[in-house]
Amino acid sequence: TKVLYTFALASPPLELLEQLPNGGRLLAPIGTTEQTLTLFTKVNQHVERRNCGKVRYVLDRRTT
Repeated sequence: TKVLYTFALASPPLELLEQLPNGGRLLAPIGTTEQTLTLFTKVNQHVERRNCGKVRYVLDRRTT
């Protein structure tokens, strides 16, 4: 399972991360004014987080 967000999130979507299957990935820009493209991978029932660099995306309207 792979999930890609094309807008910025103020914080990681914890509910969705919990639902990822083992090996599932979620890529999303995290942050409000400064954002970091972040790759979350589910490994052995826990979520690993890897920062992939600074980016600028439109913020999710539901967080404003």
